[in-house]
Parts: sequence; C-alpha cells; structure tokens
Amino acid sequence: MCENHQIIHADIEPGVITRDLIKEALREQGPKGEAGRLIEAENYEIQNYPSKSLRLEFLNILRIDHLWMMRQLTCLKLSNNMIEVIENLDELVNLVELDLSFNHIHKIQNLDSLVNLEIFSLYQNHIEVVENMDALRKLEIFSIGRNSIDDRGDCVLYLRKFKKLKSLNMIDNPVTQKLFNGEKFRKFLVAYIPQLVYYTYRLISNEEKENARHVHQKELEKLEQDERNLQHVEEQEERLKREEAQHAKAYVEKLNGHQLFEYLFERDPEGQAVLLTGQEAEEINEGFKVQTHEITQGLFQLGQEQLALRDEEIRQYTSTVNITKANSYQESRKQVEHFLLEKDSISADTKALLDIVESPALVGEEQLSEYASSMKMLEFKFQDISQDLWTHLMRNEMVLSEQLEELNSTFERNLRDMVNNFIESAQGYFTQIREQENIYSELIKDHVVRYQTHLTIRNEDLSTLPPLLKTIMTDKESVISALQTSHDLHFLVIDTREDQLINRIRDWYSDLCSKIEKEEIERARNAVLEINHFLDFERDEYDIIHRKFSEQYLLDIPEVNQEIMQQISYSSVSNLSSKSFGMEAGHPVSFDNNTAQDLNGEKKDNN
Repeated sequence: MCENHQIIHADIEPGVITRDLIKEALREQGPKGEAGRLIEAENYEIQNYPSKSLRLEFLNILRIDHLWMMRQLTCLKLSNNMIEVIENLDELVNLVELDLSFNHIHKIQNLDSLVNLEIFSLYQNHIEVVENMDALRKLEIFSIGRNSIDDRGDCVLYLRKFKKLKSLNMIDNPVTQKLFNGEKFRKFLVAYIPQLVYYTYRLISNEEKENARHVHQKELEKLEQDERNLQHVEEQEERLKREEAQHAKAYVEKLNGHQLFEYLFERDPEGQAVLLTGQEAEEINEGFKVQTHEITQGLFQLGQEQLALRDEEIRQYTSTVNITKANSYQESRKQVEHFLLEKDSISADTKALLDIVESPALVGEEQLSEYASSMKMLEFKFQDISQDLWTHLMRNEMVLSEQLEELNSTFERNLRDMVNNFIESAQGYFTQIREQENIYSELIKDHVVRYQTHLTIRNEDLSTLPPLLKTIMTDKESVISALQTSHDLHFLVIDTREDQLINRIRDWYSDLCSKIEKEEIERARNAVLEINHFLDFERDEYDIIHRKFSEQYLLDIPEVNQEIMQQISYSSVSNLSSKSFGMEAGHPVSFDNNTAQDLNGEKKDNN
C-alpha cells in the first residue's frame, strides 16, 4: 500500500470543510481589482458567488461538507488533505474537474451526479478497485496512479467503456507489474482501451496500438461482439426511455397501448375471477378492451398535439423575448459607447490642464483662476453626460421591463388557455372511458348472474371452481357485491389517472409562470445594479484626476475655494449611486411616479 508523503500545515487541526473555510478561500482566490471590490461590496452569499473554481489544498481536511452551496463550481481541488470518503458532492452537477489526489480514500463512490466531469484525479490514495464511475460518460483524463489496484485486468475492462477517455495514469499500482498473455501491462491496456492517446503522459503511437491488438486479437474479437450485442440492447432501452420521457412531458404516458385497461384489472381479483365463467365473459372483456384502447389512443394523440402547440408557443415567446432584450441592449450599448467617447475627451482635457499647472513654468494666480474655471466647466460637463447616460439607460430599462411584462402576460394567458383546453378535452375522453366501463359492468353482471343461476338450478358442485370464484358464486348477493366492488375499483383507477393528468399539467403551468416572474425580477434588479455600479466606477475614476487638481491648486485661492463650496450641493445631487434608488441587496426594483416622470420628461437645466 502506498504511503502519502504530504506537506500539511502542522498548525491546522484536522477537520471538516466549513462555511468560513470556503468564504476565506473564495476571498483569497476570487477576482481582484474593481471586480473584487464590487463582489466585496455586494457581500455575496456562498451560493451566489461568481467564482467557478475552488482550491482547498494542504488544509488537513478530514471530511467533505458544505460544498452543496456551490452548484456553480466547475473546478474543485481538494488534494493533499486527509479525506477518507468521497461524499457530499451530489449538488456539484456542473463540475468538470475534480482533484482528490494525495488523500486517504479507500473506495470510489458517490459520483453519480457528476455527469459533466472530464478531469478526475485520485493519484496516491488507497483505492483497490476501479468502480462506481458509470455516470462519468464525459471523462477524458483520469489519474489513479500510486494506489492499491491489484486485480486481473478488471480495471482495464471497466475503463474500456469510457469512450471519451484520452489520458490515463495507473503507474505504481500492483496490477501494472503483472503479465497478460505473456506481455506487459501497458500492451494489455493499449489493446483493450484503444481510445487512449496518452498513458502515463506518454503518447501512444498507432504502431504500438496495432501490435497490442495483434497480441490480444482473439479475446478482443469475442469481447467486441459481446459489446455490440449489449450496445443494441442498451440503444433499445434508451429509445424507450426517450419515448416515455416525451410521453410524460405530454402527460399521456402509458396511454399509447393497453396499459390503462390492464391496470384496471391488475388489482381487481374479483374482476379477474369472473372472467373464468366462460367464453362469453372473455368476449365481453375483449370488447371492453378494444373500446378502451380506441379512447386512450385518442387521448394519447391529443396529448402529443397539445404538447407540440405548447412547445411552439414557448419557442415563439422565447424568440420574441430574446429579440426584445437584444434590441434594448444594443441601444444601451450605443449610448454607453457615446458616453465613453465624451468621457475620454473630457479626461484628456482635464489631464492637459493638470499638466499645464504642474509644469515648471510659473503660473500666476490669475491664470490659475482661469484654469480652475475651465476645470469646473469640464467637471460640470462630465456630470451632465453622466446624468444623461443614467437617464437614458434607466429609461431603456424601464421600457424593456414594460415590454417584457406585456410579453409575459400575453404568454401566460395563451398558455393558460392551452392548458384549460387540453384539460377539458382530456376530461371528455375519461368520461368516455367511464361510459364504456358502465356498459362493461352491466354486460358482465348480466352474464355472471345467469351463470350463478345456472349453477344453482343444476345444483352443480362448486368445489371444482377456483377458490375466489367459488366464494363469489355462493349466492346472488355475493355475485352482486363482488361485481360492484370491481366496478368501484375501476372507477377509482380512472379517476386517479384523470386527476394525475390534470394536477401535473396545472403544476407545470404554475411553476413555469413563477419561474418567469422570478427571473424577470432578478434580471431587472441586476440591470439597475449594473447601471449604477458602472456609473459609480466612471465617476470615481474621473474624480481621482479632478480631486488631485482641486486639492493641490484650487483650495489655496479664497475666491475659487468659496465658489467650489457653493457647488457642493450640485455635486451631491449629480453623484447618483445605487443606494440613491433603493438598490441595496434584497430590495426589489421599483420606479415611483416622480422617477418615471424624470425619466420620461425633458432634462432639467442643471445650471
């Protein structure tokens, strides 16, 4: 068994991954600069943190926990710890890379949710069997060197099924020292995993692959035939699963054949027993079966047609929403680009003034006053274009929100009508099935009563009948009771299937509408936050230049200082921020009447 020689922080006590540990790692590894400042200002919760990568290495971690909050992760590195069990990764469905090397793991397990995993490292652990990785269909790079794998090649046969596997490392496992058909392990592995490009990070040549296949030709041919047969069976099963999923999406699953009819009698022993009373009972039952099948076929076809209509409605809605958003974003982009051009011009003029006053040439107080006036004009101009941009962007966002609200309302109304029409039509089919069941009940009742009367008149021995039928045929009352029980059970099955269809499609409609509403609220909130953050950043950047000029040259001139102080109120009003509009975390986007009038009305004269 391999020993792990790890560099572990001796001052860190072994423990579990905690929320605080994750937060600290995100702060250290997250974006820097302005992006980091914005993230810090927003005080993101772990589950909303924008980072898709997390490293928790050399931290004496014993147990994996709390990572369920980070569904956005695509890369997770937990190497060089003391982890013993792979666990609590079920929510990380977007994970592409997972590094668990240099730990104390004994078993591969709990990976069924990691369907997008492409890179997986278990290098230097204590694993004895390669198993429980069937869900990793996208696996391309797998490192399991320096473990304790010591089978007769089962690990290679298992890894053969990963068709996208391109790079494998199994170095320093006991199995790699064994001979297969008198040949070394590498040749056996290359022959049985032909999709490999690299083994232990060395390129596998085509010549090596051909030689390896020649050595194991006979065994490979038999294996490949077995695989083709298995693949055919799996393809058939997969096709059936896709069809069933499509039928379930239309809410008519198990209605395309005789499934509903069979389910009527599946838990109806009395109904099954009376079919033993002769050919007439079988003919009545067969007639009921044919009629039920015709009705369920109509219902099944209705479900498929209605699904197509709903999908088309959703497609048109999605397309219209995307076009509307794209048009709004394009208009906003033009306005931002125009603002940036003007801002660059103002910044260039401001820097030019600053260069003049910082030049070695002596600048008099009168000239400095003129430069101060020019600087103030540039400041006013920047404030004007900032306010103009904010007004335009917020107006665009308000118009977009109104357009999307109207689109959403129309879509929900159209979809509601479709759902109601489908439900009404489906209820009509279920009514027909009940009518056929009533007809069947009357016919079978008449037949069985006559059958029982015949037995009574002829005084036949009931002991020859099956036990349940014998109990039913005791007297006429027993017959009537048994048939009524069968009839009630059939109606219960039909009612339950009808309720299932209605409740499921109503729940789908309700969930979809709620999702659209929540997503639009979140989109609008983020849009307004983005506008305010952008303008705050641009103002801060310009203020750095302007503040340097003001602090060094203007405040020493009394009349200039007084004039600047008189403009403070103007600057305070102009310097809009996200807090000015209720955009702190947790507050919804809203426009009051005054804000709407400001956005839609003419720009006021700031002077």
